[in-house]
Amino acid sequence: MNKLQSCIMVGLLSASVFGTAWAATIIERQEMGKTQKVTLEGENVRIDSSNPNFYILMDLKKGNAYMVNGKEKRIVKLKIVGKPPTLPSQSPQYQQPKRRSEPVKAKLVKIGNGSSIAGYPTVNYEMKANNQVCSEESFSKQAALVPYVKDFLNAISQLSSSRQIKGMPLPPCIQANNDLEAEYLKLGMSMKTVVKGKNGNTVLYKITSIKTDVGVPSRLFRLPSYKIISEQEMIKENMAKRNQWRREEQRR
Repeated sequence: MNKLQSCIMVGLLSASVFGTAWAATIIERQEMGKTQKVTLEGENVRIDSSNPNFYILMDLKKGNAYMVNGKEKRIVKLKIVGKPPTLPSQSPQYQQPKRRSEPVKAKLVKIGNGSSIAGYPTVNYEMKANNQVCSEESFSKQAALVPYVKDFLNAISQLSSSRQIKGMPLPPCIQANNDLEAEYLKLGMSMKTVVKGKNGNTVLYKITSIKTDVGVPSRLFRLPSYKIISEQEMIKENMAKRNQWRREEQRR
């Protein structure tokens, strides 16, 4: 056996004993005091929250997302490009909005270069709705060039925007944020959001770390053997729970 054959055999034995290790990008961020970790490898995504019983897996190739609930041992399967939820207009408990949302003048105003975040340069913008400053946003085009990041950002945008209900009355700042979603993608990766409020500013979230070429086991992206339900089934369950809660409140 020559040297090359020996190296191949060692590689095969290592993979069979220890499992395949993939070179991933790992992003960590603080969101309202809680830590979230996103692991990206090719078309595989895993989003871990501060709750170890709940995480999200995404298969970008198949266009699917999976909300895994370890406590209930079940999975909600969603299409990344979904549809707005159907409003239960025939339900007696549901009242159709009396008015549709009024047009909002959404605007991003460049402030200038921001501080380095997680080792990447940023540019700051004010997000405005009807000339009211809603938040200060920090974007990094360089961070968006990190392996696998751009595909992940596109998928998250599709997951959110495809489910927005047109005409649904929303606060101006939320409506403006929705309207500017496509513009955000052009500016790079969102590194920090500071919400402007009457009682002061609040850091909604901030990227704290971006690491590349991190070895992770392939099983990290493997779905557990839990019961799988559809997005529509989850919506029906949530509606039933809300209706039950209303009935209980009325009895009190």
